[in-house]
Amino acid sequence: MVSHRYTRSGIYVVVLNAAYPNSLAVDRATVTVFEPKVMITHVSVEHDDSFIEVKNESDTDMNLYEWSFADSHRGEFFFPKDTIIEKGRSVEFPKEIIGLDLNSMLALRDPLK
Repeated sequence: MVSHRYTRSGIYVVVLNAAYPNSLAVDRATVTVFEPKVMITHVSVEHDDSFIEVKNESDTDMNLYEWSFADSHRGEFFFPKDTIIEKGRSVEFPKEIIGLDLNSMLALRDPLK
């Protein structure tokens, strides 16, 4: 598998060449890269229902793979592959899943920043 990480917003043309014994294939796609608008919008520290809420205010769905939450005690939770938040939607991430101290300073980290 080959991957590439874009560091600047823009519209890019990607060409893929693939070879297999006795065959070749070429395809082309346009990739639009934009500044994400994803943020923590609410933190609940209720004992039985603690969570972090994240909202995607971007104009498209966002994949949070390689993004992370971090707390001020150096705890960190990395989002699993293909964690998608649809545009305009919010998602709650329960404390029992992320395992962080929700009473501390929290951050949502973009892997490109």
